[in-house]
Amino acid sequence: MASKKYKKRFGIPKNIEELKNHTILMRQMSNGSYYPILENGQHSIDLSSYSQVFLGDASVCKRMLIQGEGIAIDIGASFVDEELESEEVFPILTGWHRPPWPISIACRKENKNERIVQDIIEMIRDWYTRPGRDHWIYWYKRLQIPSENLPGIYLPFGWRKELNQ
Repeated sequence: MASKKYKKRFGIPKNIEELKNHTILMRQMSNGSYYPILENGQHSIDLSSYSQVFLGDASVCKRMLIQGEGIAIDIGASFVDEELESEEVFPILTGWHRPPWPISIACRKENKNERIVQDIIEMIRDWYTRPGRDHWIYWYKRLQIPSENLPGIYLPFGWRKELNQ
């Protein structure tokens, strides 16, 4: 995401190659969500070699994003709801994203094929993923980003179908 202030001061990268000429705002390496890779389908880019990367906590990155001091890579839409709604902040480089976090749910090997265990695993997965999914679906629709134009974005559990409804 970038802000209107950033766009006015520095312009916006038109493609992923131009991103290296901009200041990148990312969460600190000590944060569990830190991962310097962006993907788009089969393509990926490693931001760790970029010279203009600022690492901070989510609050600092949000403040710098809004003030026009950089392009935020890993701030969740829910953290900048008001800014997205007012269009002060907007998405850029559509299709590029961080790899999704893997979800692991474990059970005892001897129970893995039991229907009740499978049902409980599905309930846990749904409970865990629904809030994030619903929030991103809202913003994809609000920002009018059609899912068919995002072939490289990983959308688990039927998200693409729900986006198009």
